[in-house]
Amino acid sequence: ADAADVLSDQLRTQLQRLSDVLNPYVDSLDRKFRSRLREMNLSKLHQNALSAITLGSAAQVLSAGQPALRFIEQVEYYGRRLAKLNLAPPAIMAALQEYDELLPGEEGNLRWVREQLHFCVILTLNNAYYQVREAETQAFYELFRVELESRSLEELLKRFLETLSMSCAADAASLFLLSE
Repeated sequence: ADAADVLSDQLRTQLQRLSDVLNPYVDSLDRKFRSRLREMNLSKLHQNALSAITLGSAAQVLSAGQPALRFIEQVEYYGRRLAKLNLAPPAIMAALQEYDELLPGEEGNLRWVREQLHFCVILTLNNAYYQVREAETQAFYELFRVELESRSLEELLKRFLETLSMSCAADAASLFLLSE
């Protein structure tokens, strides 16, 4: 949530104003947005994650009395989910552009707020993607190291399970062989 550091007091005030303006339209905007996402052949999982990082979602968070930081944390969480679902960053940007096209016209200050929040979302998504890809890379290299160091198939499988269990933050792992 490092992106929240760039939020000035003026921006926080204007974000609340944007929330007040958008809040009556959030449900309608979300339905239209999801319809467009279906037209783009995105799954329900993609739709849910993308819907959670829109301006409408920010408006809901702010109108619930939550700080803007809560929305940035939400973007980070769903950004990691989108990375794990292998949705390319350009596809996310295209989807967010689709949402922006649904928004009602706005005056200069609200446009500025929208652009600032959009910048924070992009920054947060970039960080989320980096985190996921870094974890995947570490897991890959650890599996490679285990493969090189293992002296038997039994040792290899045992260490693979341990590595994958740690990489997935799982409490336990099992391996089921369909045939020898």
